[in-house]
Amino acid sequence: MKKFGKVLLTIFKVLLVLWLLFLMVYMTVAIFNQQIDNKFVIEKGNYGKNPTYLADGHSGDADSIYASLETNGTSETSYKLYELACKKMMLSKSWGLRAKSDIFADALDYTIDVTSNRTEQYYTPGTPTLNANQTVLSSYTNTIYVTHVSDEFLEPILKAAVMFADRGFSDGEKSYKQKGKLEVMEDEDEKITWSKKYSEVDTSADRKYEDSDIREKCNFIINRTTIIAESATVKRESIGGGEYRYLVGFDLDCSGAGKANAAYYEQKALKDVLGSNLRSIVYDTLHIDFIVYSNGYMTYWESAQSWTLNYKVGIFDLYGSATISKQEMMSYDQNECQVVDFTE
Repeated sequence: MKKFGKVLLTIFKVLLVLWLLFLMVYMTVAIFNQQIDNKFVIEKGNYGKNPTYLADGHSGDADSIYASLETNGTSETSYKLYELACKKMMLSKSWGLRAKSDIFADALDYTIDVTSNRTEQYYTPGTPTLNANQTVLSSYTNTIYVTHVSDEFLEPILKAAVMFADRGFSDGEKSYKQKGKLEVMEDEDEKITWSKKYSEVDTSADRKYEDSDIREKCNFIINRTTIIAESATVKRESIGGGEYRYLVGFDLDCSGAGKANAAYYEQKALKDVLGSNLRSIVYDTLHIDFIVYSNGYMTYWESAQSWTLNYKVGIFDLYGSATISKQEMMSYDQNECQVVDFTE
């Protein structure tokens, strides 16, 4: 999941370079304005549905946490529900997600809208445990393309230039990446032509965990300290049969230093991508919403973030901002979440 954020940051780097060179672009021959009809959906099959088919599909683990709401308070309850959902993922034999992200970037008096679609799959070959470093096979597919540019002449050029597809596979120790060409949308998914080549990925910059840690749902640091207490909300809705679903939301504190900053690892990932030319990055907004059922399984995740950065290229200081909205739906159906090993 942390790769999702890195991919979004990569696209911003590409856009910065394109903005810097836009005068040269105006001198080129106009490129065909290829339109991508985005029919990708995140709610498909068992994605977003309560996994009552699992052995603990009717447990009341989340209900027990909610029962102490008045005693523990909303902030503590929201964190405990998040922690429970992370544990359920760690103990799942297989799970996956379908995600759609909308990025709105603003720099050099231009605005650019970008869409990113993504699928992820996870499988634990042994018996799942609450060990953050247990061996987990995983794969993902990601596509990125420009949907709108504020400049009419620049729009077709950027739409043709920014249209990427890539996928990754990890055997639990090593990770690999393969590039592809996004062709068209087909049957609520993308049709991609993949290269025959693939390369190993350096994972030295990935977030590190202790064995006893809870592996988080995302790359943000979410704990009792980073959750802004007064922003937390927990709403319970009956789904019948004595079972419920919980709508949880909170803002995260991005003002602290080091790991007291919820965006610490995301900022680190951004610096790894943009390198020493990155002068500063400031998170202005980071809000999380998710849905957990009585059994503790998370089925929906939404994040909204905005940030500004200062990036130096040569003698130029570039200032840009981005707003990113991402929605995800999860499935725990092994038939829908099969890891793709393209190295075979």
